[in-house]
Amino acid sequence: MSAAPTRKARPGPADWQIEFIERVGSLTDVSGLPPSHVQVFAWLVVCDPAHQSVDDIRRALGLSVGAISMATTTLTSMGLVERIARPGERRLYYRFMPGGWERMLRARLEGASRMRAIADDALSRAPHPPARLAEMRDMYAWFEAHMTEMMTAATEWSRED
Repeated sequence: MSAAPTRKARPGPADWQIEFIERVGSLTDVSGLPPSHVQVFAWLVVCDPAHQSVDDIRRALGLSVGAISMATTTLTSMGLVERIARPGERRLYYRFMPGGWERMLRARLEGASRMRAIADDALSRAPHPPARLAEMRDMYAWFEAHMTEMMTAATEWSRED
């Protein structure tokens, strides 16, 4: 009689990982994402191994399969997470997308550029634009210029590695 193969249970997250997830999770108001999405994102940044199945994520975070599914779908569509199929396995895995940080920051830069352009257009069309509209345009223009500089420097820095 042969014994059925047993799956080795992975230990739960370490204390530092739990603290990281909790601290990142407290920033949901900044990201605009639901807490479960932020938790999955944070876990995929610090988990080991880097690729995780839905069951791995569920065990680590205690979230429902539905919450994980919604989070991975959203994070995948944002270009932050990728779905991986491993040869010979039906199970799907998720991992933080290589280059995800740059993609996330470039999306923010694009948003700032669009907001600045909208404010520019409104300023050019309004006979007596409110000062707060000019302030909005100036702030987004400042952010756009400095973020572009930083993204250029970061791209050069990452190529040096």
